[in-house]
Amino acid sequence: MSNAFSRTLRALDRSSMERSHVPAFAAIVVLAAWTAWLLLAKLSVYETSEAARLEVTRATHAFDAPIAGRVVKTSFALDTDVTEGDILVELDAEPQRLALGEANAKAASITSRLAATRAELDAEKQALAHFRHQGKATIDEATSRVEEARIASAHARDEYERIDRLQKNGAIPEIDAVRSKADAQGKSAAEAALRAQQSKLEREWITGQSDRGTQIAAHRLDVVRLEGELAQLTAQIESLQHQIERRHVRAPASGRIGEISHVGPGSYVEEGDRMGTIVAKGDLRAVAEFKPASAFGRIRTGQPARIRFDGFPWTEYGETQAQVAGVAAEVRDGRARVELTITTVNDRIPVQHGLPGNVEVEVERTTPARLILRAAGQLVHRPGAPLSEPPPSRAPLPRITRQ
Repeated sequence: MSNAFSRTLRALDRSSMERSHVPAFAAIVVLAAWTAWLLLAKLSVYETSEAARLEVTRATHAFDAPIAGRVVKTSFALDTDVTEGDILVELDAEPQRLALGEANAKAASITSRLAATRAELDAEKQALAHFRHQGKATIDEATSRVEEARIASAHARDEYERIDRLQKNGAIPEIDAVRSKADAQGKSAAEAALRAQQSKLEREWITGQSDRGTQIAAHRLDVVRLEGELAQLTAQIESLQHQIERRHVRAPASGRIGEISHVGPGSYVEEGDRMGTIVAKGDLRAVAEFKPASAFGRIRTGQPARIRFDGFPWTEYGETQAQVAGVAAEVRDGRARVELTITTVNDRIPVQHGLPGNVEVEVERTTPARLILRAAGQLVHRPGAPLSEPPPSRAPLPRITRQ
């Protein structure tokens, strides 16, 4: 009986010892697992932007008032498509249109007068050419008659000299000599008359050419004067057309109206007043602004990122995946600009130019132990800093997400 009781006590002792080792073993297993996770697991470290928005890869185009004036018509609305060159706003150009109509009327009148003057000039040139040809023929004919009269006069004079010699020798009667003398004198007078007529014709020919040349010169002067007046009117018309065109605000590029100002018919605008913005069609990209300490040396091209848009909770709509396309080398307004390419579009979110949100860039993957050491190092005071010195301001710890 005593032996059985002794064996029972020993069995109870062994069972209690085994039960006491189970918690210790479980604790060792948990500690080992935690240590393995602490040293071997990889966590993603994210840097979060202070601000972000979507932009189009092509530039946006603003259209401003090119000149001061009163708006008479607008032809654009928010979120509508426009084509380059479309008239978006018309400013009052009534005085310029009236002046343009008057200038066009004057130009038409001068054009008609110029055409008539040119026709008269051509007619005078043709008349001068005809007068020269006809006068030359008349003078040639007169020259021929003079030459004929000269020959006849010379023959009569020779005949008279022969008859005069014969009459002096008594070979023929005196009456024949008288007749021969009269005939020679008559032919000489006829020759003189023809020469005078020839000289008169030549003077008239020269005078007629001079008169017609003067008329041609006057017509040419009129043509030059009218051409000058027409050129001045043409320049005035072009200036008025330019002024009218300046009062037509046209779309500088094709795209969608992304922003408009309160401009309506009857309102007055000053030169340079912003009227709206056209967002050109193109691929969307994300532009984020980071603190320099978070961007420089940590964010690099090719790193993955995710975008969460304001107004679309990521728990309901999800996230949009992106990739770093470039990091600015300069700081502007205390922030560093980072551009990202959208790699996966979230169909549940209507992405468009100007949609705000925030960007988280995966800057590294490291172990929890290293992150703990890094956080502990940020909590330690700087070496050599006086105790009275207030602790330096620290940037918030980067966001860590387990993958």
